[in-house]
Amino acid sequence: KPLMDAPPPPRHSSVVCYTVMTRCPGGKDLMALLAAAPGHRLPESQARFYAAEVALALDAVHRIARMVYRDVKPENVLLDGVTGHVMLCDFDLAVEERTSEEEVTGGAGDITGDRDEAGDENRDRDGDKNRDCDGDGEVTSPAFVGTEEYIAPEVIKGWPHTAAADWWGLAILLYELTHGRTPFRARWREQTFDFITTRRIDFPRPEEGGPDPALSDECKGVIRGMTRRTGAGLCDPAARLAGKHGLLELKLTGFFAALGDDWDGMLGRPPPSEDNWVSFE
Repeated sequence: KPLMDAPPPPRHSSVVCYTVMTRCPGGKDLMALLAAAPGHRLPESQARFYAAEVALALDAVHRIARMVYRDVKPENVLLDGVTGHVMLCDFDLAVEERTSEEEVTGGAGDITGDRDEAGDENRDRDGDKNRDCDGDGEVTSPAFVGTEEYIAPEVIKGWPHTAAADWWGLAILLYELTHGRTPFRARWREQTFDFITTRRIDFPRPEEGGPDPALSDECKGVIRGMTRRTGAGLCDPAARLAGKHGLLELKLTGFFAALGDDWDGMLGRPPPSEDNWVSFE
């Protein structure tokens, strides 16, 4: 509804409502970029650029549209074939932010995807504390939605969840961009969920199949921070990096500080490597 109410208004007839979206020429996404990349992974500098643009998009969803996106994954990050910049798409799982008194309810098991219980064959490549988004009430939603490898622990457990769940998804996206796989993927969905709720993220060394060169400590720190657990493996979304102040916290990390202070000018910067996207058109 916030998106529908925002200018420009949707066009409609007596029976059909049309929403006009910005054209994204090229028809490719981050998953296609990974599929074409050596080892199905991106260099850290490229991954940082795309993660930063996704972070900007999520921040806009949270602050301006007042929604929680709930479906971060490479397939939902389009690449403009003209500019090479990203566009976040597929908002069918997004939910309007509500206060705790207007809690959103929903049934369990609404898992999207392109990834079945054994993992998507197309992708095979070798304490319920809540974040207060703007200080005027907790945003909660116990609806069980998302793509299984990216779902935050609080969503799996059926706890009320907030925009912090999107930042968890960004951490998993950054891991996949740099490793060519997600960190908690297992053969069966139930095992994937068990790994998400009980395990910390592991970073394999190059000789163990990890990125070569190995990831910087700054990159590892951001991923660990956005998936941080408290004592005994417990999950407190507000204790995770970006869990309280969102994008502002990410900008202050050493990893994203490499992009400088002018985040508002990201769209004016050239993408990391034109060779990866100029042929999409």
